Amino acid sequence: MKRILIVDGDAGLHDSFSHLLKSHGTHFKGEVAPSGEEALRLIESRAFDLLITDLSLPRMSGKELLAYAREKHPELKLIAMRDPRQGVNGFDAASLGVTALLEKPLDVSGLTEKIFTSLNLNCGGQVRGISLSSFLQMLELEEKSCTLTVSEDDRVGFLHMQQGHLVAAETGDLRGVDAAYRIMGWDQAAIEIDYIPRKHDREIQESLMNILMESQRRKDESENQGRDLRRFPRFTCMVAVDYDINDWSCQNLVRNISLGGAYIETQDPITVGEIIQMNFSSANLRNHLSVSAKVVRRDANGFGVQFETLDRQQIEMVKLLMS
Repeated sequence: MKRILIVDGDAGLHDSFSHLLKSHGTHFKGEVAPSGEEALRLIESRAFDLLITDLSLPRMSGKELLAYAREKHPELKLIAMRDPRQGVNGFDAASLGVTALLEKPLDVSGLTEKIFTSLNLNCGGQVRGISLSSFLQMLELEEKSCTLTVSEDDRVGFLHMQQGHLVAAETGDLRGVDAAYRIMGWDQAAIEIDYIPRKHDREIQESLMNILMESQRRKDESENQGRDLRRFPRFTCMVAVDYDINDWSCQNLVRNISLGGAYIETQDPITVGEIIQMNFSSANLRNHLSVSAKVVRRDANGFGVQFETLDRQQIEMVKLLMS
């Protein structure tokens, strides 16, 4: 069993780190320390395989902690985290033996993948705490080769990745891209990963992003077949949005939008009925767009919001996001 020590002075992140360690307890276990001093005490009292530290720690800096670990425990794998807004300068990751330097705010799925890579935990297993679409995009970014077994209730499907490309898919009587559309439309999918891919020949030519967007469109169309519960038509998009939840700042992607509301893909916890302030970022916008919205639904992949009353300028800017 591999052991990990995560060091971060932000107490608000400790629950997320603890959840990450617990959710992958079959592969590794570990602890979270609030300071470099506490990390030193733990390192000297027990053996760890991987140290992950923020560079901006109170008192003893993350750079000093990494230098100590490099000198005293050269067998320890090292990952660093930094917030660009805090201006950490003069950091040479290679000289300290750091295998990965992650930017904050953290992508938990990306951190998970770095942990598995650093510890050579490529044996596969069940994937938790991340949506299928996000996990596929992570595999694409990391250029991974593997086979995913995706299941929901009594349905089972297979997605085959080769060097980050989705090359084949199958479920029931469906094969190829139509099978991929079907699988990606499942809301409560469980994912198992096998890093030994079962298929190598490319049967699917479409890009992963196009498949994800078309799958979402088909799912929406199916859900609304025979009924029209929306006053405004929705448009598929890929727009960044920032918002706060319980004093946490979050950044995710809007998957579709209308003049009435939007759907945000995320695993972040949020309560139906909550009012949030959404700040949109897009090359289509010449000015900043901030919209107040109410959370009206939540599912396994994200949540939908209904915009509060929009003024004329906000309406025109939302239209730009739909163009």
